[in-house]
Amino acid sequence: MELLYIREIKDLDSSFTKGKSTRRLHFNLRTESEGDDKVCFECLAKDRYWVRRSCLVNLNPDKFFITDGNKLQDLIDWVIRRYLRSAFPDEFNRRLEGDKKRIRKLLKKHSEDIEGVFCRLDPMDCDLPPGGVYKLRLYVLISPVYYRDENYLQNIDETIAKIESIVGKNRGINLIPPIEKLSLDEITVGEYRQLSRWDFEDLSFKE
Repeated sequence: MELLYIREIKDLDSSFTKGKSTRRLHFNLRTESEGDDKVCFECLAKDRYWVRRSCLVNLNPDKFFITDGNKLQDLIDWVIRRYLRSAFPDEFNRRLEGDKKRIRKLLKKHSEDIEGVFCRLDPMDCDLPPGGVYKLRLYVLISPVYYRDENYLQNIDETIAKIESIVGKNRGINLIPPIEKLSLDEITVGEYRQLSRWDFEDLSFKE
């Protein structure tokens, strides 16, 4: 059985909530005494351990913390993503190396409202030679509560325009505009499965 070590921390960093990072997850839980989401936790992908099921026979779940369905599903999805992460060609990652820091900085201010950045890449499964060009479509998945806010949409449009400008100057990548905004409650399961999550934490086919 696989176990994940979870440690208590003082505060949440929104850059690590809702599965935004594949290496680190922050979340909070209510307690019976507090009655509010005040206890913060962190888990690291590297802190996983395997034990025999027999070692847990005499143990019971901790009743002090109250886990709601959404928080539990976030944790499950985060663990699963370690096994299902999209792998991009090394050459594609290399061509974007100089742009990623600037894109990360732009997205950091939207860490609460953006659920993730997704893409369609062609070709997805090979390293192109010099002169070859990757075709890239980008999609920004937004929390429904923000997607219905006109003022917010104007703000995210400014960020998207800056990302388009950065990637659009990369001669080895043809970014097909526009970068689309999608609401989490409108995207279908079929559409979601056709997209690859862009984590900005390089994973190539050679890893």
